[in-house]
Amino acid sequence: MTSRAERAFDAAVKHRIGLNRYSSWLVRRVISQLNRVEKDIISRLAEAAPDSVAGGRLELLLDAIRVLQAQGWVTIKARLTEDLTDLAEAEALFSDRLTKLAARPEAFTVFSPAPPVGQVMAAVQARPFQGRFLKGWLDDAEEGAAKRVRETIRQGFIEGRPTAEIVRTLRGTRANKYRDGVLEISRRGAEAMVRTAITHTANVAHEEAYQANSDIVRGVEWVSVLDSRTTMICASRDGKIYPIGKGPRPPAHIGCRSTTIPVVDKIEGVAEFNRPTYPEWLANQSAAAQDDILGPARGRLFRSGGLKVESFVDRKGSLLTLQQLRERDAEAFQRAGLTP
Repeated sequence: MTSRAERAFDAAVKHRIGLNRYSSWLVRRVISQLNRVEKDIISRLAEAAPDSVAGGRLELLLDAIRVLQAQGWVTIKARLTEDLTDLAEAEALFSDRLTKLAARPEAFTVFSPAPPVGQVMAAVQARPFQGRFLKGWLDDAEEGAAKRVRETIRQGFIEGRPTAEIVRTLRGTRANKYRDGVLEISRRGAEAMVRTAITHTANVAHEEAYQANSDIVRGVEWVSVLDSRTTMICASRDGKIYPIGKGPRPPAHIGCRSTTIPVVDKIEGVAEFNRPTYPEWLANQSAAAQDDILGPARGRLFRSGGLKVESFVDRKGSLLTLQQLRERDAEAFQRAGLTP
């Protein structure tokens, strides 16, 4: 019979897969807004001829482009903050249910509900990750993007390059699917920042939920994705248990995919449960679950032995909104016998 420890671990891994898909959905939203800003920049720049930006007029052009970027980032920051707030609430609730799933009913008499979202977001904003606060990450992303565009345009006009060539330097070339332009640096940076911010928000929400029930939760276990993309620092921390409020927490680095699970007093099967690696865990899932994670074609290859799991993969193009992620979690907890 599956122990509570195994069921909690299984729920946490499946949730992390769903969270990865939600990250992809949110990244697309942010990149879409960046693309709209970049389109406006290119249009504004295309109107300028080299002889029309001589002297102080170049600075006027750069100021106009700076305003376009600032306006775009105001929208990005507002939407991202709203999305992360919704995520914080959902993750606190998930951790609340995960703790209930891991603990025997007799392990506690009073169970504190998930902390309010205001408390969780205050913690998200107040706890740094990778040496900076969330606001600092957003401000640095904006400032870096503005500086790269400004310097590229200024240098191009000073060197007397045609406007079309400056635009090409910014956008990149069609032959390389516009991945070789200066603006692509901003898109890649934004993606890394969003994914890391999601991991940070999720794990701070988990920690707040664990602290609310510190009389039940005796520790926090680090769970890493064990595949070829996992860094040494995450691999070295996998399975380690840290006290609540002490020790390291994900994200351990930019793009970190690690998560945590609660270690509960009177938990069943702690000593006996030897956690599998991610490929081993995936091999023990149903064919339907494997197809959902890998995609039907790759799922068949995986079951036939023709595909090794070399990365934490999702079905190509598969995205989840936060509402869909919540619904999947609710169904999983119901199947485990835990009513939301």
